[in-house]
Order: sequence, then C-alpha cells, then structure tokens
Amino acid sequence: SGASSGIRDMSSDTSERRAEIRATLQTQLTSAKPNALTSRELQVVQLLAQGKSNRDIANTLFVSQNTAITHVRHIMTKLELGSRAAVAAWAVRNRLD
Repeated sequence: SGASSGIRDMSSDTSERRAEIRATLQTQLTSAKPNALTSRELQVVQLLAQGKSNRDIANTLFVSQNTAITHVRHIMTKLELGSRAAVAAWAVRNRLD
C-alpha cells in the first residue's frame, strides 16, 4: 500500500509539472509581440510555421543556411521561446502562418 501511494504521488507531481509547463508556454506564446520582429524575421516565422528546415528557409529566401540559422536564433531570443515548435505555435496563435 505504501508503494502504490508513492506511485500516485509521482503521478500527481508529473501532472502538476505538466500543468506548470503548459501555463508557462501559454504565457510565453501570448506575451511575445510580433512587432518586435523585422519583416525578414516575420517571413522566417511563416516558413517555420510551415515546418521548413533551415536549408529550406535559406533556399526560399536566397540566403545562406548560416543566415537562416541566425534569423531563427534571433526570433527565438526576441520572442523568448525555446524551440522552433514554440515559434511555429506562436505564429499560428498570432495568425502569421
């Protein structure tokens, strides 16, 4: 019975942690401002929302892959988002896709 109680406690901790992560991501997704991005960065955001790779972004925009990577990094920094998927979700939420 003690072991099953421990399992329930871990499950509860995991559920609470997931809820915290969801709340944090929700705050990040809604607090970022699209006007903080340049017009080129907004183009990159749209391509990220389409699931494009760095190479695809570079080819589409006629820039080097390193430039595409830099744009993505700057976007993530400006929006305070930790992943390309979060940027894509932000784009969809803000109707930039």
